[in-house]
Amino acid sequence: MSGSDLPDDPRTWPTNPFELLGVPYGAADADIKRAYTRLIRRFKPEHHAEQFRLIREAYEACLRQASWFRVDADAEPEPAPIVVPRDRPTASRSENIEPKRVTPPADEVPIPPPSADPDEAALGSKPEASQPAPESDFGADDASEDERPIPPWRAADRTLQLWALAVGGAEAEAYAGLVEQSRYEPDRVDVPLRLYWLSALNPSLDPTRTRHHWLADALARSNLRGPAVELYRRELETNPDQALYGPYDRLLSVPAVPRDLLTLARCRIVVAGREGRGGAIKSDLAAVKDRVRDYSDSEWLGLVVAAADWGVWTPGGVVEEVCRTELAGLKYLELNHGGLFDRVEDGQAVAAAVLKSKSLPLELVAVVRAFWAGSAVPGRRVMDAAISVIESDPARYLFMFDYVLRESGETVIRLLTRALERYLAGSDTSDETDYPADLIRARARHVRVSGETRSGWFQKQFSERATVLKLLVADAIDPAEFANACFGDPDPRYRALSELVGGDPSLRAVWLAQMAAKV
Repeated sequence: MSGSDLPDDPRTWPTNPFELLGVPYGAADADIKRAYTRLIRRFKPEHHAEQFRLIREAYEACLRQASWFRVDADAEPEPAPIVVPRDRPTASRSENIEPKRVTPPADEVPIPPPSADPDEAALGSKPEASQPAPESDFGADDASEDERPIPPWRAADRTLQLWALAVGGAEAEAYAGLVEQSRYEPDRVDVPLRLYWLSALNPSLDPTRTRHHWLADALARSNLRGPAVELYRRELETNPDQALYGPYDRLLSVPAVPRDLLTLARCRIVVAGREGRGGAIKSDLAAVKDRVRDYSDSEWLGLVVAAADWGVWTPGGVVEEVCRTELAGLKYLELNHGGLFDRVEDGQAVAAAVLKSKSLPLELVAVVRAFWAGSAVPGRRVMDAAISVIESDPARYLFMFDYVLRESGETVIRLLTRALERYLAGSDTSDETDYPADLIRARARHVRVSGETRSGWFQKQFSERATVLKLLVADAIDPAEFANACFGDPDPRYRALSELVGGDPSLRAVWLAQMAAKV
């Protein structure tokens, strides 16, 4: 499947970045960029957010990996051969005479006489083909090649040679060589990154070190910049328990610039909060406090508030106590950053509302918590789990959400609804149909409306509410669109139905979850 043949559904796309873009291994950077540009013209980010994300990741991966398959092109050219003049071996350098480039027979090439010039002496020091070399010289060059350390200007070639061995299947030999190379050049970032990939593909290469060891090494060498940071973000998402601890424990003590330090600290706080690791949040705040405060008090305030967003959900109240102490020392910033202080109070109110909603499943609590603290759409894993729960029994959750509204107010259901709306907005819903109002009113006639509809709408034994929900899901009609169409119906019963559907937050939340399940 090439880039131009990609279907609209990103779930069927190839995982190989070169196949996704439709470029060969080792393609030139310009060809990779042309393929990327061609695809994003089709999958624009404002309409196809998920497809654009996958294309962007493939583009970056191809730019990083294409050079691995261009080893021969990057090899250093052989030096030009030294031409020995045939007729005038003792000619002065001041005479601008072009030597003949004809190789004479071996028995006609004279041995250059000794010269005061060190370069000419070096030329004359080698025995010619007609002279037998002394026995003591046999094998001297070979031995010196093996024992001589690799000079710095050849180190890049050595790394590429070792990587070529790995690509050719000699992974163990390449790994051992790259480990040695990492000691020889402690400032190079690409060597531990190559070791990271080898360890990820074949963990048995090293029984004492994992890929996390090499990624932490690359992060430290790069001062928390470059491709190592993106790899670490992915590890945080997929392996949070390993990415928060172990070789990453001292990551925030790296002498990085404050902006890069803040970026990584925020990433760690989000993941630690989502996983309920209050201790990790507390230790990270302590690790960066002095450097961030020296850089900017307002930036430190923002980091503390981000930690407080997650702290209200972590057990034990450890993070809350730390954040409360830090915020008390930053009160002088409240005039210019009052919104941040208000957010801390709002977060406490949201957490209290969720705690009151004891009937709410943990999968839905995870969506509300992640949406509030992250101020963005939660990860696909969190959203899919919540959507599956609601999709398993829509009628049950329709009335459960009614109970949550009575139990803890509108906050929880409103946050859940907004998270589902943003999730759907980021999905490909281009095949949805915009129905004219007359057609919607005609479809509404399939719902039996009586004088008891208003009084029995929120009762379980009243079936019309579930009937409306099934109709809206089957025809992909937004409840707000249905309400607006029926509001202009000449029949007062359907105008009353319009008010019921338009003012039903539980119905809208369940409809959004069922529509998201179809994406």
